Amino acid sequence: MRILFSFIALYAISYNYVTAQEKNFEQWSSKAREQTQSVPVAGALTVEAFGAIGNGNADDTQAFRTAFTYARDHDLSVINLSSGKKYKISNNIDVDYRGQGQLERRGLQLNGNGASIFLSVKNGNNGYFAFNILTDDRPQQNTKFNINNVWFYTDNVNRPNGIYNSHACFTTINNCVFYQLGTAINFQYAGMCRFDNCYFWGCVDGIKTYRCKDSYIDGCHAFACDKAFTIEGVNNAGSDGNICVVNSVANSSTQYNLRMKGLYTPMIANCVLEQSPMNLFVESCQFGKLSNVFSGPGNIAFVSTGSDLTNDYWNIANLDAQGKIELGGLKFSNVTGFKVHGVGSANNEANAAIQLSNCDEVNFTALTIRDSRDQLAWSMAFAPNCSSITISNLNADRSILMKGSSSQRPGRFFLTGSIINGIVITEDKQYKASEIFEYIDSGSNTFHSNKPNNH
Repeated sequence: MRILFSFIALYAISYNYVTAQEKNFEQWSSKAREQTQSVPVAGALTVEAFGAIGNGNADDTQAFRTAFTYARDHDLSVINLSSGKKYKISNNIDVDYRGQGQLERRGLQLNGNGASIFLSVKNGNNGYFAFNILTDDRPQQNTKFNINNVWFYTDNVNRPNGIYNSHACFTTINNCVFYQLGTAINFQYAGMCRFDNCYFWGCVDGIKTYRCKDSYIDGCHAFACDKAFTIEGVNNAGSDGNICVVNSVANSSTQYNLRMKGLYTPMIANCVLEQSPMNLFVESCQFGKLSNVFSGPGNIAFVSTGSDLTNDYWNIANLDAQGKIELGGLKFSNVTGFKVHGVGSANNEANAAIQLSNCDEVNFTALTIRDSRDQLAWSMAFAPNCSSITISNLNADRSILMKGSSSQRPGRFFLTGSIINGIVITEDKQYKASEIFEYIDSGSNTFHSNKPNNH
């Protein structure tokens, strides 16, 4: 009897899971059809013309391969999937334009029209990419590849991958869903690419790019991935710049929501990042801009990998963070309209809401540090290698700590126009002449000043 009840419960859970997935797909597919059915496309191919069935059971891998090869060899540019169909593939589909020389605006547009592609596994090959966009290794390979309105999904056991692109510029992935994949999107050495209005649900990696420039992530949402968005370069202004993540959401990632490394001129704007151990991780990126970002429960960290690879020339404005902030190697930067709250002491070595190390010439304005938990010791803690820090209009619920002795700190700290529930303290109880603090202790409503003439 117990076995019977267990079987019935397991069947009910499986049925509800499949039903929910099918319902989500049907709603999205209907919307996608409405957006594309009024757009006429002349001279388009269909995968059905090359033998695809699209019933969710027949293997359509070879039909896709033949259609892509035919389009390339006959210089055709559009392939249409059929609305509402469910195509099954079991291995990679190469969109292979290698050996074609400089393409000069050649490429392919795949219109999903609300169709879905099920990535099945055959002979243990769960590491393939559904679509491999392959071009010659040439600078500025001026192509035009677009994939639109497709729902990619797996069986939540095996994890094949979505779309891979090597060197093809001007490539756009638009209005696609990636459900329970390994790596949904992986772009390398490409430029002028866009990822618009895509959804990543339960993938290992949402979007990964390496040494891509002049590219956008716009209006995307990653939910319950391991790593939502990973954007990396090698700190080369000529090859790894102008990367924008805007109007996007990432939440409930098990490792991090957004990681940037080795980029010039990255921009993060109008985004929500929350419910991850690390909401935002920035490593050795320069000339960056972060504005209008809500970082829910989870941490933010800026780190530098060496004395020459710091986070220089950042403008950070209107950041609302509900987790600890680690600012490492932040230099020649401005931070304004910054609110930090809900910081706990767990996994917080400095026991501070904001921790600064190796920071130089940073200006903080309109900074609020509120309602920390677990009797957090400090609102801000400065490592001995920080210098030339100005803070104005600070409202803090805890004291500020200057680590190290006066002989260790480079100095030049200024704090004015601020209200602190506590004091500004140094570990050796000594101050340099260049360390000037004027503030009101909100606990005692007492004005404090350590200007030289008041020593």
